Parts: sequence; structure tokens; C-alpha cells
Amino acid sequence: MNFDDLTWLVDETLKLAAEGYPAEVVKAEPVLVPAPPLKQESGIIYYLEAKTASTVLKCLPIKDIESELKKLHSNQVFESALFSLIQNNKIESIDNLSFFPTENYEEAELLYKTFAEERYPLKKMHEIENAWWLEYDETHFKLFFRSYGLLDLDKSIYLGPLTKCSNIDVMKIFQKIIPMLQPLLKFSELQLTGSKLSFSFEANSSFDEFKNIFLEGKKPGAISDLDTTNFLKTIALSRRFWLQLSKMLN
Repeated sequence: MNFDDLTWLVDETLKLAAEGYPAEVVKAEPVLVPAPPLKQESGIIYYLEAKTASTVLKCLPIKDIESELKKLHSNQVFESALFSLIQNNKIESIDNLSFFPTENYEEAELLYKTFAEERYPLKKMHEIENAWWLEYDETHFKLFFRSYGLLDLDKSIYLGPLTKCSNIDVMKIFQKIIPMLQPLLKFSELQLTGSKLSFSFEANSSFDEFKNIFLEGKKPGAISDLDTTNFLKTIALSRRFWLQLSKMLN
């Protein structure tokens, strides 16, 4: 999301509000070139707060980003959820905020529940306790839940923190999903424990779809129809968000 077309108006409003003036007194200069309307879009607004040895994620789920941005430079500024986020965290400019779009507000809430107020160690991402890891080759697939101590980090792909579900809960969810996926994935030598899922397979498009849920955060297609828990869709959503967030953390 590009905030450039509203940044000046928003920043001027915030400066005056921070100085104690009522939002009604803000006199925005006319915009010479009308900005195109922003697409109505839900998502999560977030800000990374730097600490001594870590970074804390401050965020809010948003139903309509255009509506929230308009409130920030109108007499509704104090009704804006964004204004509260900015004021409470002493954010100097809206340019310091980032936006991740979602298909609906429910997805934004899921991301908020998973990532809000999480603390991430600087330059030691592998130490995040609830991070997932992936190993795979032409015939084997291994997915680890919060168990980096068991891995060869040079061969494993770091996926990030994808859920707040406990290892046991993840195992129980996969116990429901795996039988439904067997006809598509055609796996063998299945192992499912409280710390990992592993199996052997023959290369096929369905496996690529399954793998890319975790690797790239791609939305499941045919697999989604078989997953009555919607767990894999949620994991893909978290992975897509983490791919964006991790670029900023690094």
C-alpha cells in the first residue's frame, strides 16, 4: 500500500493534534493534483518498535484502510484507530507504518492474534521459540514445529512463527487433515509427532502445492477443498505476512 498521496495531510494533522490543538482547526492546503482513490481494503497496519536487543511488533487489524486514512486528516482524527496506534507508540510519521492487505477483516484479526506484541531478537531469528522449519528434497518432506534444536540449520529453511497453536494442537490438526490429503499427495513412511510431520513422496503437482503453502505462503487450491479445518489456509496467510515482515527485520 502506497501512502504517499495522503502522507502530508496526515502528518500535519498529527503534528497539530500532538501539540494539543483540536483536529477541527487543521487547515490543509489544497492538493493541486487530485490523488486517485485508494482501494477499499482490509489488512493489518504494523510498526516495528526497536528495543535494545529485540524488536516488538505493534499492529492493528483494519477493516477499511481508505476510511481510516481519511479520518486522520479530518475532524474525525481522534476516532481513528490509526491515530491511537501512532499516539500510543509516539510514531513520528505515517511513513513509519507498513500495511499488509488481506482478503477480509477476519484474516487481519487472525494475523493480529498471531503476531501482535511479539518480540523478535535482533540478528538471531532462529532463536524465535515458535518458529517453524522445513526440509525437503526430491523424495522426502519434513516440517518441524518449534524444534530448531533438532535441526541442521544449514540444510533447513526457516519459515518463521506461523501459529500460536501448541505443538500438540498442531499434531491433532494434522491428524485430521492428513487422511484427507492422502489421495492427492500419495505419501508413504508417514511420521507425525508433537514436533514434526515427515513423509516420503513421488513428485507431483499436488505435493508442490502442499510444499508451497509453507515455503511461499501460496493459497492452497485443490488441497483447500479437503482441509475442513482451514488450518493450511491460515498457515499460508501467516507465511505471506512473515515473508514481508522478515525483510524489515533483517
